[in-house]
Amino acid sequence: MVPADDAQEPEPTTPQITAGNKPPTASSDSSARLTTMPAWLMHWWTPLAIAEGLLRWPLLLAIFWGGQPHWPSSGAMKLCVTIVGAGLAFSAWQQRSHDNVVKEKQEQATIERDDYWKRREHIFHLLDSKNPGLRLGAVALLAELADSTQHSKLLNDTEIRQLHQHIINTLCLQIRHEGLNLDTEGNEQEHAEIQRVILDAILTRINCDNTNKSEAADWSKVHIRLTDTHFLTPIRIQNITTHATIDLSNSNLEHKLRIYDSKMGHIMWVNTNFKNGAEIGQHDKPVTIQIDEIPRNISRGLFQNTTFITREPILTIRPTPEREKCAPSHTTEFRECIFLNRNCPYQSECDYHAHNIANGSNCQVATQCNCPTTYSESSITITDIAYREQNRFSEYIFYKCQLNSVKLDLTHTEIGFTLEECRIRNGLKFVFNNNDQRAYHARYPHAPLREHPQDTPNFIVQGNIFNAQQNEPPITISFKTPLNIELPSIPINFDNNYIVKPEAFDEITQTRLAETPKKIHQLQCIQQNQGANYFHFEDADAKESKDRYIEPWDTGTYRAPILSASACTLPSQMQPTHIQQASDHDLELLRQNAATMRDVADAIPLYTDTLNNFADEQDAASSFKNGSCYIVTSVETTSNPILILGSFTLSSTPVRHYADTKLSWRSSSHFLVISNIAPINGRGTARAILDYASEHADYLRSDVNASNILLRHALEVFGFKECGTFTADDGSTRIAYDWIKEPDPQD
Repeated sequence: MVPADDAQEPEPTTPQITAGNKPPTASSDSSARLTTMPAWLMHWWTPLAIAEGLLRWPLLLAIFWGGQPHWPSSGAMKLCVTIVGAGLAFSAWQQRSHDNVVKEKQEQATIERDDYWKRREHIFHLLDSKNPGLRLGAVALLAELADSTQHSKLLNDTEIRQLHQHIINTLCLQIRHEGLNLDTEGNEQEHAEIQRVILDAILTRINCDNTNKSEAADWSKVHIRLTDTHFLTPIRIQNITTHATIDLSNSNLEHKLRIYDSKMGHIMWVNTNFKNGAEIGQHDKPVTIQIDEIPRNISRGLFQNTTFITREPILTIRPTPEREKCAPSHTTEFRECIFLNRNCPYQSECDYHAHNIANGSNCQVATQCNCPTTYSESSITITDIAYREQNRFSEYIFYKCQLNSVKLDLTHTEIGFTLEECRIRNGLKFVFNNNDQRAYHARYPHAPLREHPQDTPNFIVQGNIFNAQQNEPPITISFKTPLNIELPSIPINFDNNYIVKPEAFDEITQTRLAETPKKIHQLQCIQQNQGANYFHFEDADAKESKDRYIEPWDTGTYRAPILSASACTLPSQMQPTHIQQASDHDLELLRQNAATMRDVADAIPLYTDTLNNFADEQDAASSFKNGSCYIVTSVETTSNPILILGSFTLSSTPVRHYADTKLSWRSSSHFLVISNIAPINGRGTARAILDYASEHADYLRSDVNASNILLRHALEVFGFKECGTFTADDGSTRIAYDWIKEPDPQD
């Protein structure tokens, strides 16, 4: 500190303004005093009751004196009356003394309150000084004033809380004032030093560990309003346990915020600018923190070994707005973090932050509360949907974290996302709303320069453990774009991820992967060539369909209805359908649909071959007159009419001359032939067709045009195996498949 300028501000002449010397208080007499009487003795009838007792017992003693009952003498009666009068006088005097004691305590409390306000006003005068030394001493005096009133026996709890809140507000105002860095009140170092002393005073008194063991004031449950403050001093919080709410909203931090080995209450940092980032927690110094959002205006944020507790089940993360064009890219990294939420039904009665522990303190931040509701894992949503402001490149890294679910809901923002070695209970969802056709470097102007974006994707998902629920795919990708926009391939990479059955999910961790090889299966991802951003996922370790932890599924952009109809779909996600033999009217509709698809094929070059293939199959199916042709329709509802979703043929006679070709059929038993499969609409129509056929036969044969990638994929995923190729009558190359029903494990 720079010494105070005596010429600028006169030095104090009384001991009141010297830190460490308590100002004089009201004079107190240490001589013995009468204490107040118990409340049960303070009644109007108490003296009469005492007098009656003193009269009864001496009178009885006088009557039976000598062993024989007799009327007491006049002297004995006078003695009894004297005793009663003395007791009555003493009782009345004691009650009068009690009233005097209560009055004296009230007067002392009034004197103490007046003394507090006088000292506070004097400290206010010092805080207005331009001498930084005097302001620094005033801060110490304020802290001492709070400590001195903490254990006052004359003030009630409400008065103590009010006095402390005045002191806290004063300290917060002063720390905000020092952030103005006025040259007339000292240099930047002096302003920062006063801010540091104030922060130390606050942190000492919000720490439950300190307030339980010392005479310091207890601020462990108060609201510390440090809003709109320019912090010139570093903020470092370590070894703190508190329920206090710390509000840093709209503040600017010149130095990195550091929090280690602490259990914090609610921290608010809306629109807070972290100029040099934040570091919350370390590998061996865990942190528990309650928040409503992740900081946005932060150049580098590292959260390690941190447990986040949120009030809502979804924690929304929004990209950093572009304040300055030359600003560096924004990176927020979460390592070994746990995201929890607790939506307590009894929040008005329950301590949201803690529960009582053995020593009677309620300052231990816990993972459970006293009410019936317990904590559950939070979901993460990264989105820019609600904001139109321009965003600079932001990167989010999640490493070895525990999450309920993760969703990316993005428009055209520049985002980097890495999810590595995390545990995801309810899946990962990508929703891309980008209809921008510019090149990669134009769409991501702030991203690091990459010559080959496909080799360095923006989205990396690797080494994670997903909960394999039968009714929900662990990973979904969707693109909400106009159909006339051809999206470039989104730079996304899935590698070395795993799936676990729900009953084993909680016991499987990254460190136990090698210990439990039989309980985990690798999740394989294949990006399909047919259509941009079209992904196929399947259980890579399941040799047979009965061994799968989850059925295969496709996800991505379905730029044409035939992609959705042919996609691999979980049974719970399939569109309800109805399958029946085709009537003559249905056959005519199939021929019309085939002609329409050929017209569409000419307009969409990307799907020309696929559309023509399905048109050929429908034409072929419509030529059957023996009842072997079937149509798939949607289920009629009040809002949706019946639509034809697809068609196929199912018969015991080969459609093409299998006997004239050398095919390696896997069985010679009785079979049915399913052919001319044409799923053209709906969701999971191809799977519905194959399910229907498998219910009517134990052995199926089929063939498909070699160029029909979608249908070949659907057959292979269902369990069909290639049995060879042959040339059809029209000169096309076709691939033969067969399928054998697996025996029931119960048989």
